[in-house]
Amino acid sequence: MANPTIHKVLDPILKHHRQHRFKRRLSILFTSWGLLGLIAAWLAPLWNFSGDWLWKGFLLVCSFLTFAVWLHHRRQIISVQDLARRIEEEHPSLQSTLITALDQEPNPETGKYHYLQEQVIRKALSSNLKEPWDHPFHLRLFFSGMMRFCSLLVVFWAAYLLASLDKSGSAETSAEAFLGELLVEPGHLEIEKGDALVITARFGQKVPDSVSLVIMPSDGPTKQIPMNRSMEDPLFGASLMSVSVDTAYYVTFDGSQSETYKLSVFEFPKLEQADAHLQYPSYTGLEDRTIKDTLRISAVEGSALTYDFFINKSIQSALLMDEQGELFPLSPDPERSHVFQLNTTLQASHRYALQLTDTDGRGNKNPPRVDIRVSTNAPPRLKWIRPKGDQRFSALEEVSFQGEVWDDYGLKAYGVGYQISGLDAVEVETGQGAGAKEKRSIEHLLELETLSLNPGGLLSYYLWAEDIGPDGSLRRHYSDMFFGEIRPFEEIFRQGQPGDSQQQEQQEQQPQSGEENKDKMSKEDAERILDALKKYVDVDEQIRAVGERQSLELANAVFSDGDSATGPTTGPATGPATNPTTGPTSGDTTN
Repeated sequence: MANPTIHKVLDPILKHHRQHRFKRRLSILFTSWGLLGLIAAWLAPLWNFSGDWLWKGFLLVCSFLTFAVWLHHRRQIISVQDLARRIEEEHPSLQSTLITALDQEPNPETGKYHYLQEQVIRKALSSNLKEPWDHPFHLRLFFSGMMRFCSLLVVFWAAYLLASLDKSGSAETSAEAFLGELLVEPGHLEIEKGDALVITARFGQKVPDSVSLVIMPSDGPTKQIPMNRSMEDPLFGASLMSVSVDTAYYVTFDGSQSETYKLSVFEFPKLEQADAHLQYPSYTGLEDRTIKDTLRISAVEGSALTYDFFINKSIQSALLMDEQGELFPLSPDPERSHVFQLNTTLQASHRYALQLTDTDGRGNKNPPRVDIRVSTNAPPRLKWIRPKGDQRFSALEEVSFQGEVWDDYGLKAYGVGYQISGLDAVEVETGQGAGAKEKRSIEHLLELETLSLNPGGLLSYYLWAEDIGPDGSLRRHYSDMFFGEIRPFEEIFRQGQPGDSQQQEQQEQQPQSGEENKDKMSKEDAERILDALKKYVDVDEQIRAVGERQSLELANAVFSDGDSATGPTTGPATGPATNPTTGPTSGDTTN
């Protein structure tokens, strides 16, 4: 059993020693195998060896050998005693002290070393302090790592050379293909119509002095174009600015010519023109219209659209794709080739992308955008001029209704409607047949006296107009409805002149006394009442009979009786009042 104290010192050194041995063996393997690969890369061209199997097999065998070395290293065991002997060989001054100390064992009864054993162990450990035993192993481990890296580079270099044999072999094979002959590029080719093309001729060892390109377009005469040489290279070239038809060509040199090649011209599908035919609804009064070569259309809803798309060639399909990705196929025109149609009734606005696909599966490069804008058939626009908003009317008043009406595609009829609470609505037609976007006035005079209205009654009124809707049927539209309240007759008199309410407030806040102020106010009120009576009551005969002075006294009497019976003159009277035409009355207020 090895001494545990010495064993603890020797364990790290033993680990480094094992790593050094493994790296040294790998370095030997990689160096040997790399040199072998270099020799193979040198001999392969002489033996006509080529192909990618060379470098792949080389790396595969190297990987297998590396795995074998690793297994051998795992199975090989190095004892501490062998390491101690190696250290004794490298440090002669130990004089077998390390091996002797390693063999020392403690007393089995006490578990301690006796004096001489401790002296031997101390001497061995002090020698390690003076000359570290692991120093040579560290140096060997570093150099073995460097050797392994360099040997690995040799392996990779050999693998690279073996891999390049395949490429060089292919290049030499290609070179032999036109050695002393001619290589024409691009040979047979499909080319888009109108594109430019460069044709080259590469020669091998024998290079002619002059080379010409002969082209034979399908729709024209044969042409011969001289080809220019590129520097000292055996390469000649010529350019075709535009290839528009199928063309055959070949290269001539020194009385010989190359194989004849063909340029096949194709076209991507493309939109040439788009014509829109619009048939407007009859209610618009618009004539049918054809718009040539347009991708933007604006029409009213319900219009019938026939959209003709002219394509540059025969295609397999034509589709319209909207913003959500939904596809709408176009139908081919049976009477016209290269024409596809869209037949629809416009209901909403959309933006489409036109996608074309030819018989060879080619699509159009830049799909054009088709913008269809649909305007709605708006209802008539009605606008009140007067009266505006809710009002309060007298039962004897004449109300003038005025408004304006306008429609984008014309009116059939328009007018005023009103309804008394509890009765059916009455609609009065004031006009017919307005043109598109023509503004018309609505006017109607309503005599409330003929309706026998009572105070507190309610009158509603509105404007109306009729046009043709998107479905072709008659459509009626109404304005906002307003309401008028029927007021008592006396209240109308008090508020018939401007400033009357302000005058009344001043009288209530600052009462005055004296006959002069009372007579002045009485005369002013009497004149206002007289004017109102002239408007609403037929008193002309009485005025002519009694004269102006008597009519003024009559008005004063009415005013005096009304004040004594009702007090404030706002609201209906509750006592007897004098009527200038019928005499005194009692009970209900005269309306």
